[in-house]
Amino acid sequence: MPEADDSQTLYHHRVINPHTLVTGVLMGTVLILVGFIPGLFSNLIEGVRRASEQFTSRQPGAMPFGSEGHQQPAWLAVVGAGLILTSILAYVTR
Repeated sequence: MPEADDSQTLYHHRVINPHTLVTGVLMGTVLILVGFIPGLFSNLIEGVRRASEQFTSRQPGAMPFGSEGHQQPAWLAVVGAGLILTSILAYVTR
């Protein structure tokens, strides 16, 4: 039986599996939504701030979480679209 040459070796598995593809697409969609829906990012930051205050209020000498205003991060939508495209490309590539 002849040995296979390394240059002729074909891989018959995908770079990522379907589960990873779905995870990438869902996370990309969440990033797009956070980047485009007005007020959603601010509400998320406010929720993190409140949770942080509840957690740190029990610990002495804890630093308070900043309460300054936050702008809508439109770049998150671009990162989300890039994540979706990268996930799809990695899935279709063999």
